[in-house]
Order: sequence, then structure tokens, then C-alpha cells
Amino acid sequence: MRPDAECGHHSHPPIQLVHYQPRYAVACSALVRASFERFVAADISPEGQNHFFSIVARVLGDDYAAYTTFCALRNEEPVGIISMREKCHLSLFFCDPGSMGHGLGRMMLAALERHLISAHPTGCELTVNSSLFAVNIYRRLGFEVCGEPTSNNGILFQSMVKFIQPPEHASLNDNL
Repeated sequence: MRPDAECGHHSHPPIQLVHYQPRYAVACSALVRASFERFVAADISPEGQNHFFSIVARVLGDDYAAYTTFCALRNEEPVGIISMREKCHLSLFFCDPGSMGHGLGRMMLAALERHLISAHPTGCELTVNSSLFAVNIYRRLGFEVCGEPTSNNGILFQSMVKFIQPPEHASLNDNL
């Protein structure tokens, strides 16, 4: 599925994946905050929380054009966001807590991977500094742990990487 496409789940209205626009900033900020407070905040100092939300403000605010960001919408309301800096590093990857467990994160990541494959036809490494809560979620999405958990700017995280390759390169490498 490409950005600006739709998918649905039997019990929910269809999800539309679109390129982020500043008009979604308030709603996306609220969904990031709700998910962050529910699942991540306990592992992060007040200093780290302030630093994290300064990053969120940059991604959703004046610097939004420096990021590749997709927004998942249900009934025109954001229920998920995934954002990457130019250097193949995930900056934000959040779903509304009520929308989790239905493939929304997988759908958003797949759209970002298609974007990466078009920009890097020979493949690339997608990195993320995962909250400790999300390490197993990222593992299920194909990421691998790199080193030990680290703290920076009051944020405790686990570095992780996923190797993104076009399907034809992946099958060639599997046969080596």
C-alpha cells in the first residue's frame, strides 16, 4: 500500500495513510502525548520528557519539511504517526493507544519502507532509539538490538536497526 491509500479492519472504519501536514499538528501531538504517557514516561526523567517533546515540536512544527512523516487517519482524525529524519532514523512512531493491535504500526512502517526503497534502491539501514517498552514491538517488526540500553538527555533507550532491501535484493541475498 502506498501513502494516500486506505486499509480497513473489520471492526473499525478504514484507515487512510497520508503525508503529514501541519494541520494535523495538534491532534498528532495529543496522540503522541497519550501514548507516551501511557507506555514510555515511566522510563524517562522529567529532563528527558522535556527533550523528547522538544523533538516532537520540531517534527510537527516548523521543521516538518526536514522529516518524512506519514499520518494514519480514521475519519479524518490522526490515529498514528511515523516520522524519519533524512538519514534513515525513526524520530517518531506512535499509535493512538485505542488503535493498537490491529496492524496500524505495521502498515505505517511498510509505507515508510517503500519510501526508503525508492530513495535507496540498493537498501539501507533504518535505525531507531526505542523506548524500553517498545523493544519487543520493534523486534516483531524486524528490528535487531544494537548494544546495551543507553541514556542521553535524560532519555533511556535501546538502539535498534532494520535492514531495508528491495524484494529482489532480499531474495538474492537469501540464496548466497
